[in-house]
Amino acid sequence: MPSLNQCKTDVGLEKNGRWVQFGEPEVNRVSDGEGNETVIETFIELLIARMGNPAYEKRLGTLKRSDAKKIMRGKNIDTTMLEPMVKEAMANCVLLGWRNLNDENGEEIVYSPEKALQLFNDPSLREFYEFVRDESQDDEAYRLEVKEDQAKN
Repeated sequence: MPSLNQCKTDVGLEKNGRWVQFGEPEVNRVSDGEGNETVIETFIELLIARMGNPAYEKRLGTLKRSDAKKIMRGKNIDTTMLEPMVKEAMANCVLLGWRNLNDENGEEIVYSPEKALQLFNDPSLREFYEFVRDESQDDEAYRLEVKEDQAKN
């Protein structure tokens, strides 16, 4: 029977994020010395909250208010002014962490909102920003899983 259960979301997941694999894995082969080899795949993992979560909306609202006169040109919104604000709000309230993220020298990049914003603003890493943006808007990924027996009742 159709019900609103099908569109319920996991509010905790929206706020606290979910781990998502990004890009191709780094593949390492480990030998045990007896001719047996184990393949280990390591992915970059990103902790992504849902865009539109309360912290994101609050941060974006604050940023918009601080630049309201610049954003509004007559009755039209200057969307080129909005993207930097969206990136800043995402860096602080959507991309909440990462694992296995290294620079070109293989050095670990320690997570911080400031570093996330720096990566979002790097034109050569636009795909990274777009991935986080798109994943944060994936409605199905934040759906509350309803067990079949609960759905029948």
